[in-house]
This record gives sequence, C-alpha cells and structure tokens, in this order.
Amino acid sequence: MSQKNNFSVMRRSSSAIEKAAPGAKRIMSSIIADALDQAKRTANKAIRGANEEFERWFQTGRKYYHGRGLPQDYTEAVKWFCMAADQNHAGAQCNLGFCYAKGLGVEKDYVKAVKYFSKAAEQNLAEGQSNLGDCYFNGFGVGKDNMVAVKLFRKAAEQNYAPAQFSLGCRYFYGEGIDKDFTKAIKWWEKAAEQNHITAQNNLGVCYANGHVVTKDEVEAAKWYLKAAELNHATAQHNLGFCYTKGKGVMKNETEAVKWYRKAALQDFAPAQNKLGFCYANGKGVTKDFPEAYKLYKLAAKQNQEDAIENLKLIVAEMSAAEITEGERRFHEYNLWKNMI
Repeated sequence: MSQKNNFSVMRRSSSAIEKAAPGAKRIMSSIIADALDQAKRTANKAIRGANEEFERWFQTGRKYYHGRGLPQDYTEAVKWFCMAADQNHAGAQCNLGFCYAKGLGVEKDYVKAVKYFSKAAEQNLAEGQSNLGDCYFNGFGVGKDNMVAVKLFRKAAEQNYAPAQFSLGCRYFYGEGIDKDFTKAIKWWEKAAEQNHITAQNNLGVCYANGHVVTKDEVEAAKWYLKAAELNHATAQHNLGFCYTKGKGVMKNETEAVKWYRKAALQDFAPAQNKLGFCYANGKGVTKDFPEAYKLYKLAAKQNQEDAIENLKLIVAEMSAAEITEGERRFHEYNLWKNMI
C-alpha cells in the first residue's frame, strides 16, 4: 500500500513539473535571449569603439600626409596608416599603398603597393580597385594584364569613381584589354567629366573640336575646355587660348587668348610657351616684346618643342644684341624663380 502511495505521489510530482515546464522554458528562453541581446549590444559597442579608434588613426595619418592641422610628415603619416591598415581599414590600406607606390615616407615598393591596394579592393573600395587597375595596366608590382585592369576599372567606375571612369573610357578609346568602342569611351569620359575630372573634360573638348565620334561642335568644345581650364588643366588652358585666337566656339579675342596661354605657360606647358612667345613677337593681344618672346621660345625649345626651336632662330635674326641679352636675363631669372617655388 505504501509503495502504491509513493508511486502515486511520484506521478503527481512528475505531472506538475511537466505542466510547469512550458512556462519555465519560456522564462528560460527569455532570459537566454536577453543575455544574448545584451552580449550582442556589448560586442557591437566594442566593435564600434574599435572602429572609431581605427578611423581616428586613419584621419591622423591623413592630417600628417596633407599637412592639415599637423605638420606635413609622410613618415608619420605612414606610421598611422600602418596602424589602421593592420586593423583592416580599407582607406588606410589604400593610402598606404599609394605611399609605397610614390615612395612617400617609405622606400618606393610597387609590390607592397599592390599588396595594400589589393586588400582595399577586396573590401570593395573604389579607389583601391582603381589604383590596383593602374598597377595591372602599367605592370607596376605585378605582371601587366590589361584585361584584369579593365575589370578593376569597371568595378570602381560603376561605383561612380571618376578616375576609374576616365581610365575605363581610355581603355575603350584605345582598345586596351577590351574591344575598341569610341561611343563607350565618350560615355565614360562624360561621367567622369561631370564630376570635374579635368583630363576627361579636356578629352571631350578635343573630341567635339574635331568631330571625333561625336558631331563636331566648337561651342561644346570650348565649353569643356573652359571647365578644365578653370581647374588649372594646362592642356585645356592652351586649347582654350587657341579657341580665342581663332574664334572657334567663342568670339575671337587675342587678349583672352594671351590670358589662357600665360596660365598654361606658367605650368611649363611648352606649346603654350611657344604660342605666348608668338603673341609677344607679333603684338597679338599684348604689346610687342622681343626679349619676352625670346624667353618664352627658349623655354619651350628647352623642352624640344619643334615650333619653338624654329621660332627662336627666326626671332634671334631680328633682335639686337641688347635685346638678346635682355631675353637671356629674363630666361635665367624665370628659371631661378621656378627653382625657388
């Protein structure tokens, strides 16, 4: 009898536990879920804190690199980029790769540049993809491979990265690593130009000026030259000066032509130095000045600009000894000034 009663009590106890189990399970599940959520929040907070620290390291490197808020110091910049790059910061990896590619703060090493560009590219950083594409295109630190370069340029271009859009346009234009397609070249140059990529803007100007791929439109050409010229692109400044000289797409204006030739000439762009020299030699848009023309022709001739070499010979035949002496003085004074900048 007692055994039966004991057995009966045990059954009732088991039944009570079973009835309580669903509620206990819910409580336990809730406790575990809360604990996991708390752990996740703590972990996420720690990750955010670490990422913020890595970003500070990267930004400190940038300050040293650009000399903004801190003295410019490439070696110090590399130190901070390394710290952040080691923590997988894509921007720091890309910048560190650039320092190795240019030999800034470290000894130039294209292999290491490729290593860090690759790490940034693997994280889908457009700048890293574009820079790595440049390495493959030029064979810097890696075997030259135009097809791989095109793939990388495309990945970055599709992220709206202007330098990659320009590079991809060039590959289509010249048929390098991909079938030649002028229409697609123009398409990608336009995308880059709309983001103020100055070489793309100048290239579009050349296409419109010559009716290459697009309908010839000198007004459109001058428009693109002006955009790039205002951003200090020497070739575009020269080309815009030529538009004003000939009245192509703009009203003929020799004074305006001189203005743009001078801007390009001050960047040592030889064709502009030659054209500005011609203006001084002939009083076009400026007072005639043989010594100044001599100086400019000689500067361009030193860069093997063929027209300037011939023009220098011609003007020397018309100059007095005193004018030649003055031209030489200005030539050497200019070189001294450039070396001091």
